[in-house]
This record gives sequence, structure tokens and C-alpha cells, in this order.
Amino acid sequence: MTTRPSRAGRYERYRAGRVARYAAQIERRAHSLPKWRTRRRRRILVGTNAAAIVLLVILGIVACFVSYSEWTALLVTYPLIMSALIDGRLGIVTDRLADAPAELLDEFELAQRDSARSLGLQVLQWGFFIPGFFVLYTQLVGGDTSRSFTYGGWILMLAVFSLGTTLPTMILGWALPDSEPEPEQ
Repeated sequence: MTTRPSRAGRYERYRAGRVARYAAQIERRAHSLPKWRTRRRRRILVGTNAAAIVLLVILGIVACFVSYSEWTALLVTYPLIMSALIDGRLGIVTDRLADAPAELLDEFELAQRDSARSLGLQVLQWGFFIPGFFVLYTQLVGGDTSRSFTYGGWILMLAVFSLGTTLPTMILGWALPDSEPEPEQ
């Protein structure tokens, strides 16, 4: 009869594998987007991502006052896809610090990462209350406009979700200093 590994053993193997995968991913992407690794360029990405999320909020508000049609659904996908693509690029130029295993970070990087993650989680948790209650209220009140208001509320929830999930990377992309150039040999 074979013995099963303990939970602690499995967890340690998982952590070691995660560290190895992260290190390999950083090594693969170390030379990707070299001109975008400056603070100025990262801030451009952060601003563009913020603009995509603001556009999503505007579309959610507009959707409350117009009747549902296919064009509104198509318009909503554009800022969502744009935000996801920009967040991917921003993750590359920040070396995915928001997702980094704690074992690979120094105390300062760990504090920055944890602070950014905490703020992102708070925005996600508290941000859902406003559109959530909005959707609930429109369902309770009903009427002719409830479908548009519910649809607009769901778009606002997508905007909050997009903001909450990309905020840690956005904060780190904005706050990280320029990396020091590696000495040439």
C-alpha cells in the first residue's frame, strides 16, 4: 500500500513549482518590451488602462438610459478587451510583481506588492456594493426601464471587476522606479 504525501509536503512542492515557473517566465520575458520598461512609458500604459475602465463606466451609465441593443454589447467588449491587453503588457514591464511569489521578493517589494493587492481587493469588495444595490433596486422597482437599468448596472459591475483586478498592476506600474540598466560587458 502506498502512502500519501502529507498536505505540508504537497504545499511545499506547489510553492517550489510556482517559484520555478515564475522565475522561468520572468527569464523568458526579461527582454520583452525594453523601451516600455521606463516609468514614463509604464505611466502611459496605466493611464490608457484607466481610460478604458472610465469608458466602460460611461458606457454603463449610457446603457441605463438607452434601450438594450446589440451595439451596446459590442461597445462594452472593446474597453474590456483593451483593458485586458494593456494589463498584460503592464504585467510584462513590471515583471509581474503583483503576482510574484513572496520567496523571490525583498522586504520593500513584498510590502509594495501586498499594499497594492490589498487596495485592489478593497476596491473590488466595496466597489460591487454600488452597482450591486443599483441592480437589486431596479429589479425590485421593475417597470419599463428596469431592463436597461439592470443591463447598465451589470456593465458597471464589469467596470468595477476590471478595475479591482488590474489595480495592483496599475499601482505598481505607476509607483515603481526605473530599473537600473545592467552593466554591459
